[in-house]
Amino acid sequence: MALVTRTEQIQFKSETISGLAHASKNLFNTANYIIRQRFFENDKLYQETGEKGEGIWYK
Repeated sequence: MALVTRTEQIQFKSETISGLAHASKNLFNTANYIIRQRFFENDKLYQETGEKGEGIWYK
C-alpha cells in the first residue's frame, strides 16, 4: 500500500506578498538548519550565561 502525502498550495495574486512569503519561508528554513546543526554538534540547544558568568546549557 502506497502512502499518499497531500499538501496545500496557496497562490497569491500580489507579487509583493508572494515574494515576502517566499523570503519568510527561506528565513525559517535557514534558521531551523542552523539550530539543528548546533544541536547535533553540542547535543544542546543553546547556552545562557548565569549570574556568575558560568555557562548554563539547556536541552
